[in-house]
Amino acid sequence: MQKTFMNSHLWSELCEVLKNHPGNTGIAKVNRLWKKNPSNTKPDPLPTLKESDLSILGEGWGVDALWTLVHEKQVTENEPWSNNGAVIVLRWGGNHYLLDGRRRINQGRRAGLAGLHRVLVLVPIDGISGRSQ
Repeated sequence: MQKTFMNSHLWSELCEVLKNHPGNTGIAKVNRLWKKNPSNTKPDPLPTLKESDLSILGEGWGVDALWTLVHEKQVTENEPWSNNGAVIVLRWGGNHYLLDGRRRINQGRRAGLAGLHRVLVLVPIDGISGRSQ
């Protein structure tokens, strides 16, 4: 079986986007943001992710696709801290969880921005519990 390793360039980019979030490490920030995501309605506790559980992909998404990730509690008129940086998404168990970028998505939706926007997608490595059932 081939093992996929975290792309260090993309992981560094993700850590740069998340640098102002609480947490000592990038993976600690990812876990914190996932567990506080308002889309998590499952009564069972979520697993704690490790870098070795995940791979990371760079993708391009339109604003309409990004908007589907915004929970009603994440709709805001607040301006983003920065217009730079990728949106961060976790793809786990057949679901997508928006971890960072809600203000940029809200702003893009209001402005009717066209084109593709950079998204860093964390995905489980084959064989771990994040696989869709």
